[in-house]
Amino acid sequence: MHSQLRKTFILIRGILIFPSIYLKIRTSKRIKLNLGSGVDYRKNYVNVDRSIKFKVDLLCSVNRGLKLCRNESVDEIILSHVINYMYPWELETTLSLCRKKLKKSGFLIIENPDLEKVVNYLQNSQPVSESFFESVRAIFGFGIDEIRNKKKYFPFRIGYRKQDLVQIANQLNFSCKLEAPKIHNAIYKRDLRLILRKR
Repeated sequence: MHSQLRKTFILIRGILIFPSIYLKIRTSKRIKLNLGSGVDYRKNYVNVDRSIKFKVDLLCSVNRGLKLCRNESVDEIILSHVINYMYPWELETTLSLCRKKLKKSGFLIIENPDLEKVVNYLQNSQPVSESFFESVRAIFGFGIDEIRNKKKYFPFRIGYRKQDLVQIANQLNFSCKLEAPKIHNAIYKRDLRLILRKR
């Protein structure tokens, strides 16, 4: 009963704030998008997620949120732990759409498990240790609480290595800069952070 009431509240909230968010992304001089925001709700960003489990500004898919923006109107886009839910062709479509919506000075931040680092982290972990479970989590996309409480979860569709993402970004005419992860599970040595800018 409680979860149904919460879902209803989130849907009503989404309907009520949609006009102001839509107006903001159509007219604002500074737009920052947090796509697939999940639990990472950010102030001064338009937080987009399709799940009613999370606090969001726009309740829709990543691409639908992007399509609401005018071309060359967005300053910053965050995709944190989102792209593993996308098939390679979906990722290319999303990154192309991001490129179209970004200003010339804008940038895209991708944080994600690096499949190559994940494998190394897994091989060097102790049996049934925290690092072992964090490695497995980075491949399948479950939360520890989902496993403990035997809840269903939405698994990742694929894993990407740094070189895969750099190649896709280069094909789409982005320049890439590698940095240390800062957003999600940055303490684990299995993630990457790429800053993509239009060439």
